[in-house]
Amino acid sequence: MVDDVSSTLVTTSSTTYISGLSGFDSSALIEAAVQAKLAPAYVLEARVEEDEAVLSSYSEMASLLETLEDTLNALRNEPGTLSDPSVFESRAAYLSSDDSSTPGNYFGVVVDENTEPTSYEIQIQQLATAHKISSDRQSSETDALGLDGVFSLGTGSSSADITIAADMSLEDVRNAINDSSDKSGVSASILQVSDTEFILVLSASETGQEISLSSVSGEDIAQNLGILNTDSSVKNELQTVQNAILSVDGVQVERSTNSIDDLIEGVSLDLYGANQDATFTLELDYSYSDVKEELLAFVDAYNAYREFALIHQDVDSSGNVSEDAILFGDDVLRGVNNSLYDSLNDTWDVDGVTYSLGSLGITFDSENALEVDETVLDAFLLDNIDVVAEMFEFQYESDDENLMVLSREGQIASGSYALDISVDGGGDITGVSVDGDDSLFEIDGNTLTGVAGSEVAGMVFVFTGTESSTVNISFSQGFADSLYNELDEYTNVVDGSLTEAKRAREERVSNATSEISSIESAAAAEEDRLITYYANLEAKIAVANALSDYLDAITSSDD
Repeated sequence: MVDDVSSTLVTTSSTTYISGLSGFDSSALIEAAVQAKLAPAYVLEARVEEDEAVLSSYSEMASLLETLEDTLNALRNEPGTLSDPSVFESRAAYLSSDDSSTPGNYFGVVVDENTEPTSYEIQIQQLATAHKISSDRQSSETDALGLDGVFSLGTGSSSADITIAADMSLEDVRNAINDSSDKSGVSASILQVSDTEFILVLSASETGQEISLSSVSGEDIAQNLGILNTDSSVKNELQTVQNAILSVDGVQVERSTNSIDDLIEGVSLDLYGANQDATFTLELDYSYSDVKEELLAFVDAYNAYREFALIHQDVDSSGNVSEDAILFGDDVLRGVNNSLYDSLNDTWDVDGVTYSLGSLGITFDSENALEVDETVLDAFLLDNIDVVAEMFEFQYESDDENLMVLSREGQIASGSYALDISVDGGGDITGVSVDGDDSLFEIDGNTLTGVAGSEVAGMVFVFTGTESSTVNISFSQGFADSLYNELDEYTNVVDGSLTEAKRAREERVSNATSEISSIESAAAAEEDRLITYYANLEAKIAVANALSDYLDAITSSDD
């Protein structure tokens, strides 16, 4: 029996007792048993912590690769009829003059995508003007005019009837005209020409349109106000109507407006001023600045990923893996790195000449990050931007607009083909062959899909023609399109290997978390069972000890 007893209050959901009354520490025994039960959970928790660190790194990796893919998208010609074209389809207007005139002071230019690069010599001889006429001078803008009648006001084929009452002032006439300006094409304002004199000014909303007025009923309002003479001619003309006149490559043209979008295909001109002494050169070409911006964005996106990859490959001089290298030896990371390395070191043949990224001034530094010699890049773009386009983007040509690329995926083999397409009376394709080989395409209605493993694998065409014909096509897959498709094999949200690796880790974390919960529940149940067990045991031992003490006391008294 132990004389000095250390006791501890132990509580479970159903039992509270004092441990140690029996002479031994049951709480320590319970704690040891519970910890033994929880030991597998601690192992799983450590694994979950590692997996969550990997998942976090995977998410960062996916984000960096998606940014890289965004830059490639701008350089590749994204498939799909609603997709944005590549930056190589963007066009810019470059303006110059044969004297000191600043072109931007005389006209602005907007160029549609894919407009054919060319140049024009332009002279702006005259601007289109809006017709402006006025009334005679009136002594007040607020006093009633005492006129009662209806007149028609308009431009071209549009007109509106304006009703004037005797109690209406010059201001009221102005407001009545403006209330119908959407219909008439004419707006009105009041000009104060002296302290006591006012005129009503009528302005055509569009250039090249002459204002017309005529009396409909009652008093002739236009004549009474001095807008028209008695012979219905305009009395006070402030600005005559005239067309814009300009010369394009020596050909004189006229337009009724200063905003011209039907003169040069794909080009909208806004004329600001006339200058008969200057000849302006309008050059339509690639948007060099936009192309350069996207190339630099690609370099920055790659370097951001490269910095991430280096962190996860970091090993010190002793060969120890850095704590931050969460993905060291990871298959997905290794695969992406290899794809990028192979692609960035590839070469492209354009018209028999071999080019690489180095041709553009884009090279590797000592850490395998990309660096750009902008002087080399600027010069190459200026001299060979069409070569850069062919190096980077997917390009397709067809001599029949009825055969279009519906979609494409994966690595595409470049080539030229003559497709013999047979169509039945209902417009459905019944056969397609290339040099007599009819095994390259699968046919579904008017859709042609390249057979897997064939030289046209990955290509899907749609043919909208109604007659059998031979269509000559060619297509090539540039660097940006090829690399995008390689990266998509990792980042694709459906079946990309990075996506699948993340799912596998997430499933493992979920399963481990469930298992940990089960282990903790079992340990808690075992703790409750042991506490109850030891509570009963200690109670019995305490009774036995009390009985022993009682017997000792009796024995001592007999002595």
